[in-house]
Amino acid sequence: MKPDRRQGVYIAISRTGKLYIGSVAGKGRSFARRWAEHVKDLERGTHPNQGLSRDGAEGLRFVPLAVVRRGDIAQARKIESAVIKALRRVLVNERH
Repeated sequence: MKPDRRQGVYIAISRTGKLYIGSVAGKGRSFARRWAEHVKDLERGTHPNQGLSRDGAEGLRFVPLAVVRRGDIAQARKIESAVIKALRRVLVNERH
C-alpha cells in the first residue's frame, strides 16, 4: 500500500507549534487527501479550526501518528479520542 493512501490518526502542527489531532478513514479517504483539504481550507481562510486558521498553511506539518486498517472508521476515531484526551491541554481542537 502506498504511504499516501494510508488511513488513521494524524497530527497537524502549525508554524507556532499548535497541534490539531484528526483521523481519516473510509472509502476514498487517505492521509494525502485530508492533508490537501486542510491546506486548501487554510489558504482560503475557511478552515473551521480558529487556532490553525490564525497560523495559516505556511509551515504546517503533517505527521501520521497511527495507521489503521482501510475503512476502519471506529478504530481511527477511538485512537483519535485517546490521543486528544492525553494531549488535551495543548490542543487547538475546539470541537473536543
